[in-house]
Amino acid sequence: MLQRRRDAFLLAVLVPIGVFLGFAPVFAAEDIGRVKVVVFSAYGTPPAERRQTLYVRDDIFTNEVVETRKRSALHLSFLDDSIFRLGAESRATLDRFIYDPASKTGELTINLKEGIFRFKTGKMKKEGIRVVTPVAVITVSGTDFIVQVLANFIRVAVLEGAINISPSAAAAPVSLAAPATAQVGSGGGVTPNVAPAADPGLDEGAGVGDNEGPGGGSGGSESSSDGSSNGGDGDNEGTGNGSGDSSGSGGSKD
Repeated sequence: MLQRRRDAFLLAVLVPIGVFLGFAPVFAAEDIGRVKVVVFSAYGTPPAERRQTLYVRDDIFTNEVVETRKRSALHLSFLDDSIFRLGAESRATLDRFIYDPASKTGELTINLKEGIFRFKTGKMKKEGIRVVTPVAVITVSGTDFIVQVLANFIRVAVLEGAINISPSAAAAPVSLAAPATAQVGSGGGVTPNVAPAADPGLDEGAGVGDNEGPGGGSGGSESSSDGSSNGGDGDNEGTGNGSGDSSGSGGSKD
């Protein structure tokens, strides 16, 4: 089973012990980023693996399905410093991530299944970034935007930069520059000035964090299906739920 690398200290301890005993930990996939913030309950399902509870600083992987529950949120940071956030009751697949730090070229594809999301571009050149939804494909230009995926349409809000929306139906692409909102239907129709729902889990200060805001926040707990849970206060770099360091008590995990 794939083991998530939660911090460098854990690796420094486990690898020498494994070598001494005649084996070494094997990590089956290359990580493409890590978990920055967890609010209440968030889960990840890597390829050919069972669903796992996600914690702050966990690695994330290509083709992993990530999801949240009610009143929950999950913030992810990719290796190029792009930020992807899931609001409550949301699910997405991290389809593809390739990045060359020297040239800043690469490919990033995220498939949004249901729920509400926020994406902020990082160092990767924008022509390689695609956000796929059931009704349209979104490409970006130096962008911070929100997408809400509903039954037969999406709603978008462009907070910074611009996006191009190519409906899955045979309809002309639509460009939106900040500040702008719109609804795009499954038939390709576009209705301007229709905003996504508000979700505080998409905000900068949501949840337990790792370099994501002022410390000292607190949160509740919710058990996952495998018996583990996310706890109360986070580490001293962020706010909310997740793994604790010095400022609060972190979530326990067997």
